[in-house]
Amino acid sequence: MIGRFGLVALTEVRRDLSELLRVTEFSPPFRDFVTSDYGGDRTANKERIANVFDKRVVRFTGLAV
Repeated sequence: MIGRFGLVALTEVRRDLSELLRVTEFSPPFRDFVTSDYGGDRTANKERIANVFDKRVVRFTGLAV
């Protein structure tokens, strides 16, 4: 499903990125991802967001908000 889009935002990604890395193992080499820092307080529930993108379509410039 992720392969159909140039950019996919994933929410509620846990601190441990092993599951996200497992998904990206099956992705073609032109796919990449960037994640936010995880929220260390109780309200953030140690979750972060991840953006998975197609490097042929989206150019990551290093600035992530």
